[in-house]
Parts: sequence; structure tokens; C-alpha cells
Amino acid sequence: MNLQCAVCGSEEDVDVVCHHCGKLLCKNEGSREMKPCRLIKKDPVFSDDTEAYHCSECISKYHPSPGCLVLFNWLKIDFIKNEVLQVFSR
Repeated sequence: MNLQCAVCGSEEDVDVVCHHCGKLLCKNEGSREMKPCRLIKKDPVFSDDTEAYHCSECISKYHPSPGCLVLFNWLKIDFIKNEVLQVFSR
């Protein structure tokens, strides 16, 4: 059985899963035409400075701009502007 990247469809260098959704991700670093298949980011969920792999969808959903926080996987709050930015459907 060959593993296939959920972003680009490649069967080469598929070696991690997204920290949030579990999608298989390859090492494709992107190009002008395509975003990278995976991004690494420190996750505030961890008490230390552990970094985790993410797909681009989960980066934008769970790790928005600085000052924002996603709560309960459905509520995005901007603490700098003190406003609710988005309520995701559950």
C-alpha cells in the first residue's frame, strides 16, 4: 500500500500527519503555483516549545494571526481587538 499526500497527491516522502486533522503530508516545499504541503509551527497547546506539522487549512483555522485564539474548535477570538472573529459550524 502506498501512502499519498492529502494536499498534492504525491506518493514520495509522505512521512508526517497534520497535528489537527491527521491528513498525510509530504515534504513538498511549495512553488509559485502551489502552497507547501506542510508547515511547522509551535503549538500553544503544548507546555514546552514543541513544534507540530500542520496542513495549510489547519494553520489558518487553528493558528490565526497573533492575538487570536480558537476555543473549543469552533470559536475564534481576537484578544487584541477584543472581538469574536468567526464562529465555525459544529
